[in-house]
Amino acid sequence: MSAVAEAGASLFRRFAHRALVDEGSADTLEISGSDSLFRLTFRGHLIDEVTTINSLLSRLVQLLLGLEHPATNLLAHCHAGAVIRNGRSLLIPGSSGTGKSTLTAFLVANGFAYLGDDIVAIAEGGALLLPLPTCMSIKSGSWPVLEKLYPVLAELPSFNRGARTVRYIEPKGNYETLDEGSAPSIVLFPIYQPGEQTRLSLLPPLESMLRLVGAHASLLPPATEERLAQLIRFVEQTPAYELTYSELPEAMQAIDDLLAARQ
Repeated sequence: MSAVAEAGASLFRRFAHRALVDEGSADTLEISGSDSLFRLTFRGHLIDEVTTINSLLSRLVQLLLGLEHPATNLLAHCHAGAVIRNGRSLLIPGSSGTGKSTLTAFLVANGFAYLGDDIVAIAEGGALLLPLPTCMSIKSGSWPVLEKLYPVLAELPSFNRGARTVRYIEPKGNYETLDEGSAPSIVLFPIYQPGEQTRLSLLPPLESMLRLVGAHASLLPPATEERLAQLIRFVEQTPAYELTYSELPEAMQAIDDLLAARQ
C-alpha cells in the first residue's frame, strides 16, 4: 500500500511475475509520507523514516534486496543491468539514458541469460551478482528497435515512470532468467552515440569507481571502512570498459569478443 506516487503501482508492476497466488498469505508493505517525512512500514513494524524521496527509494531497495537474498551478506548495489553468457557474468552499470536497458534487452534476446536491468547487488566475499527480480523495462524510445525481438512488447500496457513511458516484459515465455550470477568477468559502461563506430576503452580503477558512483552505487549498511575496502578491491580486480556504440549487433559482437579474450 503506497500513498507516495514515486513508489506506487507503476514501480511495483515490475514485480507482477512474483505475485502470490494466495493474496491472503501476503505480508503488508506500507509507504506513506508528506512533504517533509516519508515512512516505510513492513509487517506492521516501522522500518525507517526519511526526509527525501531518494532516501525512501534507497531504503526500499535495501529492504527488498534483504527479503530476496536473506541468506547472503550484500556488500553494495548499483543501478545496472546484468547478464550471463556461458557462465560468465557481465555487469552493466549506468544512469538513465545511457542505453543500458536497451543493450541488456538486446543481449537477452540473443542468448544471454537475464539477471536484471535496474538494481543489482554485489555480495560480500565472492562478489556474486544478486539482482532484484524485476521484469525487463523497455522505454518508449526503444520499442521500434526491440518489437521484432519481443513481439509481445506491442501488446503490453504502458506506464509512466517520471518523465518516461515504459512497458514491462515478464520473464515467462519471453526470455531466460537466473536468480544469481558469478562475480562479473567484466564491468561495462555503455554509451549510446548515434552514428559512432563501436569501440571499447579500458578504464583505470579510479575512473571505474567514479562511474559506479554515477550509477548510484551504494554500500549496504553497515558502511564500515572494511566494507569500503572490499568494494575498492572489487573495482581494482574487475576489468572495466567503456563501450561506445550506435548499432546493437556490433555492440554485442564486441562484448562476445571481449568475453572470449578474457577466458
